[in-house]
Amino acid sequence: GMAWGFERAQVFVQELYRHQSVNPLEYERSCIWRWFVIASCLQCLEQHASGAEDSSFLALDLDVVLLSSPLSLFSAALQGGLMKQEAILLGKGFAVAWAPAGLLSFLNYVEETYMSESVRLSRLHRLGLTIQLENGTAVQHFSDTNLLVGFVEEGSGGPHPTRHFGYDGGEAKIWDMEAGRFIVVQKRGAKVMLGRNQTVLGLIHFQGPSKGHLVSFARWLKEGADGSKYAT
Repeated sequence: GMAWGFERAQVFVQELYRHQSVNPLEYERSCIWRWFVIASCLQCLEQHASGAEDSSFLALDLDVVLLSSPLSLFSAALQGGLMKQEAILLGKGFAVAWAPAGLLSFLNYVEETYMSESVRLSRLHRLGLTIQLENGTAVQHFSDTNLLVGFVEEGSGGPHPTRHFGYDGGEAKIWDMEAGRFIVVQKRGAKVMLGRNQTVLGLIHFQGPSKGHLVSFARWLKEGADGSKYAT
């Protein structure tokens, strides 16, 4: 149960993890740690609740706002039911639909990445990012989000893929409140302009500094629903 996951997580963070990120060590390490914790909870459910082994779930970052029902978000990618899939990646890792077996497969993928230096460097080169800091320094960034993308990529090929990219989300970017518009960046850089009554995205991720817009965005949506003068 819980002990299994925490012991596995402890070995990972103490013996395997290699930090390479613009973010602090504890932050990135905890981002990966959480998947072990969730897996532990699922193990407990399977032991103590009948039917829990069939419980697929949607994992959202705290700064994600749903604009559609969770089922409608990934219905197009399900192709006969989530239990036939291991994972569906929504957005760029800030929302993931998991089958329990898929999460366990992902943990194996994570451990495999860090057990071998050659595998880690290969995946860092293929999946990692190079970020330019304000002082001009270039830093390589490799996080659980990059690992999620690699994991889904490797299972998305063939006639019967077990993992999917179900991009139906965007990153919060630009406000234009007077025009009653909200602009997000979606699907590899394409810009989508939202009017209050146009649900063209399933969810929005308020990443980084854009978290400060969450309350304003909620008010903006409510004004549109109430028929304010800015509703479009």
